[in-house]
Amino acid sequence: MISVTVVRSIFSLPSHAGVTHDSFDPWFSHWNVDAEILIPFILLSFLYLRGLRGWTDRTREHPMWKTVCYFAGWVVVLLAVASPIDFLAERHFFVHMIQHELLIMVGMPLTLLGAPVTPVGRGLPVRIRKILISPVFRSRIFRTLRNVALAPIAAGIAVNAVVIIWHVPDLYNQVLFNGFIHRFQHVTFLIVAWLFWWNIIDPKPLSARMSMPLRAIFIFLTGIPKHVVGAFLVFSTTFFYTGYLEFQPVFNSVDRATDQVLGGMIMWVGALSIHLSAMGIVFFIWMQRQRKEQEEYLRELRKSH
Repeated sequence: MISVTVVRSIFSLPSHAGVTHDSFDPWFSHWNVDAEILIPFILLSFLYLRGLRGWTDRTREHPMWKTVCYFAGWVVVLLAVASPIDFLAERHFFVHMIQHELLIMVGMPLTLLGAPVTPVGRGLPVRIRKILISPVFRSRIFRTLRNVALAPIAAGIAVNAVVIIWHVPDLYNQVLFNGFIHRFQHVTFLIVAWLFWWNIIDPKPLSARMSMPLRAIFIFLTGIPKHVVGAFLVFSTTFFYTGYLEFQPVFNSVDRATDQVLGGMIMWVGALSIHLSAMGIVFFIWMQRQRKEQEEYLRELRKSH
């Protein structure tokens, strides 16, 4: 216990309530203020609303549901990292997996469905757009880095590499004691989730490079490594994340073996359910577009006769 105390005193950050493991307050009273998430939320939300208000010469529609999706995504992200979920995640593996899925599989795709590029861009002051943003976006270096990072293969490798590396037991256990590492973990999840979902969602005016059928295949193939890791945790008889043994669980009815099984099920079945739902939506959109194209073709054919 002495070594654990030393680790806590050196690495824990008091601004992150979730790493205060020895607190005896009710679990539902633990709310965090994580600046690395809260500040971007406030700034980007202000720019998003400002951009929408000043976007009077619209060349495409931006329906209300997109705005709702954008803010719903942020609400999910904030609940995952700032609500008692974060406190519970550092005492129960299965809650930690729920937190990860909220960040990667729910929060980020919702924000991208909000098509934030144009509203946020238009929300910036004109001088900043002209002097800083436009030159950077037009530069060859930026375009090259963007094309590489957003390539489907690169995005698929990145999201799986990040998820798998963070679940290596030694590194994962450090997350439980180190507030900075825990914050950094969340940021990396959001970054790779953005890369992954960008290839599936068309956050106008940007568009993914793949056709709809390829996007569905991309979802399926990218999800396999994560599902395998989840299945491995479900059927393994070894409890890997021993850092949890140092802390009193909140839900005493869930022993550590069951905790790992539940967490593996969330990584496996939970993520698979979201992947399959996304594939179904992609196929539905593709079929609708095919139907509209066929109807347009038939109309043009009738006109020609």
